[in-house]
Amino acid sequence: MQPRSRHGIWAALLIGIGLVLLVYNLGWLAPWALWIVYGLAGVCALAALVVAVMGNRSGNGEWWRVIPPWSLFSLAIALLILAVPAVPAGMARPWATTAVLAGQMAAFFHVYRTNPRERWWALIPAGFLLVLSVMQWAAT
Repeated sequence: MQPRSRHGIWAALLIGIGLVLLVYNLGWLAPWALWIVYGLAGVCALAALVVAVMGNRSGNGEWWRVIPPWSLFSLAIALLILAVPAVPAGMARPWATTAVLAGQMAAFFHVYRTNPRERWWALIPAGFLLVLSVMQWAAT
């Protein structure tokens, strides 16, 4: 595939996403809003799986590839928390925020676990995000 054709594909994809979001914000997709959120959560979880599998093929120096799967997976969990009607209305946002912060914490802890001797620094953001997620959870 030529580089110019890749740009066209990305442009078409972004325009399509923009049109879908416009139609969604205009309320034309309101009857299917819950299914759209479930689908978006599924896409995030599937993307997390794909990125995780692709990241495991890399060598030892590409530690950063473990962060996007955790981010996408925690985003999928947050979307499900926000979409499920069984979650109390006042608790959905704090729980979703806690899920995203905990997912980011897990990502940095995973970076640390890939090579603890060289990546000790990943414990600092992991600990910070752990404290933030616990504080967010306790504030509810």
